[in-house]
Amino acid sequence: EPVAPLTCPANRWLWFASLALGLGVIALRFDEYVVGSITDDAVYTELARSLSEGRGPAIHLGDCTSYHLRQLFPLGYPLVLSAVAWVVPTSTSALKLLSVAATLVTAILLFKLLQPLVSPTGRLVLVSLALLNPWTIAYSNRVLSEAVYASCSLAATLAYVTWRSRPAISLHTFAVAALLGLSASVRTVGLSLISAVLADLLLRRDWRRFCVLAPAVALALAPQIWATGGDLISQGYHVQVFEHGDDAVAR
Repeated sequence: EPVAPLTCPANRWLWFASLALGLGVIALRFDEYVVGSITDDAVYTELARSLSEGRGPAIHLGDCTSYHLRQLFPLGYPLVLSAVAWVVPTSTSALKLLSVAATLVTAILLFKLLQPLVSPTGRLVLVSLALLNPWTIAYSNRVLSEAVYASCSLAATLAYVTWRSRPAISLHTFAVAALLGLSASVRTVGLSLISAVLADLLLRRDWRRFCVLAPAVALALAPQIWATGGDLISQGYHVQVFEHGDDAVAR
């Protein structure tokens, strides 16, 4: 179709209506899940508050014992949450708003990423379905890293696709590396996105871009490697996937 939704008034209003409907449903169910109703969002909240108070990534397990667990989860998401916790220290709803904002960003990025592949009408339908998906709504109302990871990974993918049509060494190179590193620092599964991007360059035999991006990504991962003591695989993964870890993590 020759006319894009954001330049055609009728389609532009449909796009905004779709976003408004999705955010409206999320708002109606905003108080459905109480922070702390599951283990992970309780731990994320505790880590964020601990970081915002300058105590490091520590959690308290109810027996007056503090565990300093810098490897429990990747620290990217707790660090972002800690900024919100520092500004609004007594509100758990403010922490949930970060997931809502990430979902909105994800919808915009998805629309942009699908532009060369799907017609404008098709994109509008797909993004609307993504916003109204029950899982999207559920994760947008919790203090969990899924929504933030979705926005980071889509941003990294879009930046990578754009970078392939730009010079190999440019500001786009560092943007791709930074976003890939951020994705891995939010969730460990982000390492698979890094592997996929590097594998794509190898399959394309784009040796120059591979040799430029690989060390840039390693540099972007350096803070995460330092923060976790050299282990990029979080202890949560060690317990859930590899079935080993310390007692505090298992609890």
